[in-house]
Amino acid sequence: MRCLCPRACRLVPLLAFTLIACGGRDVLPDAGFGILDGSGVGIDAGRDAGSDAGSDAGADAGAEVGTDAGPDRCADVSCTPSDACHDSTCDPATGACVEREATDGRACDDSDPCTASTCLAGACSGSDPAVDGTPCPCGACVAGACGLRDLGPTSPASGTATPISLVVHDTNAFIGNSYGGTTGDGSITSLPVAGGTPTALASGFTGYPHLTVVGGTVYYTQAASVWRVPADGSEAATTLHIGAGDHYSGLTSDGVRLYLTSADGGTVSSMPFAGGAPTTIAAGEARPLEIITDGTQLYWVASGDGTIRTAPVTGSSATTLVTGTAPRALAIDADNLYWTESTAGDVMQMALTGGAPTTIATGQADPAAIMLLGGRVYWTNYNGGVYGDVRSAPIGGGAAATVAGRPFAPAALAHDAACIYVLHAGNGSVSSAPAF
Repeated sequence: MRCLCPRACRLVPLLAFTLIACGGRDVLPDAGFGILDGSGVGIDAGRDAGSDAGSDAGADAGAEVGTDAGPDRCADVSCTPSDACHDSTCDPATGACVEREATDGRACDDSDPCTASTCLAGACSGSDPAVDGTPCPCGACVAGACGLRDLGPTSPASGTATPISLVVHDTNAFIGNSYGGTTGDGSITSLPVAGGTPTALASGFTGYPHLTVVGGTVYYTQAASVWRVPADGSEAATTLHIGAGDHYSGLTSDGVRLYLTSADGGTVSSMPFAGGAPTTIAAGEARPLEIITDGTQLYWVASGDGTIRTAPVTGSSATTLVTGTAPRALAIDADNLYWTESTAGDVMQMALTGGAPTTIATGQADPAAIMLLGGRVYWTNYNGGVYGDVRSAPIGGGAAATVAGRPFAPAALAHDAACIYVLHAGNGSVSSAPAF
């Protein structure tokens, strides 16, 4: 017998099977050994049921209350990734944005329009070249690099004219087209630097026109005469001077006057913008061709004896700066004179104060035009009038770089603040490219 109440058990025989519960009620074992009181309710089962119910109810209630009552920390959070090769999401536990690397292969922009870029390990990488001809600043993509972009022809009508001179002013390129052996086929045209159709400012003449632009006026030579025409084409061209047979071979300006060379006449002269007879600065020169000025001095190529000569703009005696070469084109800055030597294939530099010349580049293929921009020297390799190239090197010398593309007999160069412009004598066109 199992006694649940000690006092009551003293009255029950030892062999009795009855269990006495406190309060005097009989408690009998059930078949499953649960303890039953007189009402048939299992004490152990009741205790278990109560315990389980309480535990389950408490756990469920606690879980529901905890979840429903928690704040939504991402409700007002907007996450922006740092770049295209990252993703950014809100962490609900903290409300903070968490950034992760994007999947490799996602398209992105590496700021180079000439490469097809994708994400790799969280970085944008250009691996494949863009399609040739894709626009890029100042040019078009060529084999994955920003290079020459065709702007259009130099003349509105096809013919035998060959472009020989180029000036860029404001938003237009101005071109001098030679007559190409056909009488009356010469012209002065303008072409938007953004590309488009050329406009004839003057046409129907014979000769090799050299030009310069001052303010809103284009000044140009036409055989042995000098002309001017408004850059916007609003008026017809007018004559400033008509010479007597000696064709002009070079033209420049310092913004105050015009300066001209005549290879046939062997002269260097000046002329006011209003026109009139030229004033001789130097005579007896050996076929003077290209001429430039810094506003104080004039510098010109004397092709007849392979020298570079100089004289003050005021017209004092001329002196020789460079001898024993075959100079072709000139450029100048505050300190140095630069030139190309077509026979030797060199690009040269020399201090204006004199001294030994410095070689910027050698072994070039018929170097012709030359200009300066952004601390670099640019020149064209005319290459005998076939496909050449445009190259550049630091002033003072250094590794040369080539502009992407294949210029056809590049005869002249010009520039604005950001772009370079190339005149193609081989096919009568102008193209642009970014400066280095």
